[in-house]
Amino acid sequence: MGEASAAIPARVAVLYEDNFNYLSKMCLLRMREAAQTMIGMAKGHGCPIIVAGSDASDHWAGYLAAGADYVLFGEGEETLAELMGVLLRGDERPLSTIFGLAYVDEGGQAQRTAARPPIKAVDALPFPAWDLVDVPRYRAIWQAHHGYYAMNMVTTRGCPYHCNWCAKPIWGQRYNGRSAANVVAELAWLRANFQPDYIWFADDIMGLKPGWWAEFADLVEAQGCACRLSASAEPI
Repeated sequence: MGEASAAIPARVAVLYEDNFNYLSKMCLLRMREAAQTMIGMAKGHGCPIIVAGSDASDHWAGYLAAGADYVLFGEGEETLAELMGVLLRGDERPLSTIFGLAYVDEGGQAQRTAARPPIKAVDALPFPAWDLVDVPRYRAIWQAHHGYYAMNMVTTRGCPYHCNWCAKPIWGQRYNGRSAANVVAELAWLRANFQPDYIWFADDIMGLKPGWWAEFADLVEAQGCACRLSASAEPI
């Protein structure tokens, strides 16, 4: 919200709080405070503030009370797209008809709509918009600090197990994965366009479906896009 906001005034601020991240699970209250501090910082720019994430899904009323205008609970892509239609494109649909949304109504009351059905066809989602990232700067930072250049991918959503500290407020007890062919298509695209030394797979659990890894390995070899891969909870 600093240099960029001076050049291009923000129309909407979207904050993804990652309070159930593996690396921050032991300091949830501190991360919540940090997220709500950022809400206050964004508030000074006079634009609508949207928050999404695990903690916000569980404690949406608290985030609204902290100054957020809208909270997306559960998976947020489709909810965010519909909300952007109302905020930026003149869509006159009532907010109450947008699934997966919490907001403060005209009477000052916090409201929450019905939950949005999960996205099961994850292959239909587009690849991340790396064209919006300053990749040369991103690469330089990696190389300066680690001596190599890594990019990240995600191939699955959710987890079928029962840990009590992770992202269950978003995914529930569901596990949906991309096909091996779709993952290799993204891997080949990253290799062709950005030439990373490593690919870091940031899944909670990768390749749980029987036969997935064998198919993935065969396709990686067939496409000639092998590189050093990591499927850990943190970058190598």
